Amino acid sequence: MKIKSISNLFCAAALSLSLFSFSNANADTTADKGKKNVKFAASLFQVQGTSKVKLAIDNDSDRKLNIYLKDKSGMVYYTESVGQNEEKYRRVFDLETMADGVYTFEITSVGGKITKEIQLKTDNTRFIAVN
Repeated sequence: MKIKSISNLFCAAALSLSLFSFSNANADTTADKGKKNVKFAASLFQVQGTSKVKLAIDNDSDRKLNIYLKDKSGMVYYTESVGQNEEKYRRVFDLETMADGVYTFEITSVGGKITKEIQLKTDNTRFIAVN
């Protein structure tokens, strides 16, 4: 009975960790080198235990921001404009239905550009439990 409980616990933990592998460049904020006056900051975080990410933008400028979600080839999956009077932008994106690959959130304004890269990877792990 004890082995079965440990086995079930191990399988549940491994399955939850391996269903969705996520990496992001939280610490990397890339601004265009030619544009020094970026007056907004962006963070991207995974919602723990899910295939969702939260994008947080603080806009200290009086300019409109454009948000794009693109794949490696440049295909745009999502676009949104944030008004110039919005100082804080928060949105949760559900990436469950998106195919594995490298995607980029791109936030642009007249003053510059910030990119956040994520990689979606689904691990197909097979477990055997002996009863």
